Amino acid sequence: MADEPPAEDDGTVLSRYNFHFTMQKLESNISEQIQQAVQQAIKPLSEELKMITDTLSEVLQAAETALEGAVMAFHDVQQLQKTEDWARAKIMALENKLKEQKQKFRGLPKDVEEGKKIKTFIATWLAKSLDLEDNVAPFINKYLNKFGDSTK
Repeated sequence: MADEPPAEDDGTVLSRYNFHFTMQKLESNISEQIQQAVQQAIKPLSEELKMITDTLSEVLQAAETALEGAVMAFHDVQQLQKTEDWARAKIMALENKLKEQKQKFRGLPKDVEEGKKIKTFIATWLAKSLDLEDNVAPFINKYLNKFGDSTK
């Protein structure tokens, strides 16, 4: 057989069998050492890859949650815009209706037109227009107070 050592071996030179056997052992040892070295080198990279993958999964989940929130907020904004448009149209309609009903008095002093001292002005004006005594104006003013404060 080819794997058996030859009968004559003087011990100085490796026989073919011993050489072949030694080379196989050496190859096996080197192969194991290389595998161990590669595994040791890959292990930290594998752990880092797992950490990165986990982090990316968390980021993806957070991004999906944020996107869902943004979509919901967008729909809320659209609804609010529709409500705002409706409210703006309603306010404009009410303002136009108020303008039609609003009466203006010409010749009133500026501070009275702005709503200041209107009760005092009306009381004084009524007293003068009706030729009433000066002490009647406070009673007219008191009567006007029953109608509420027009300056608010």
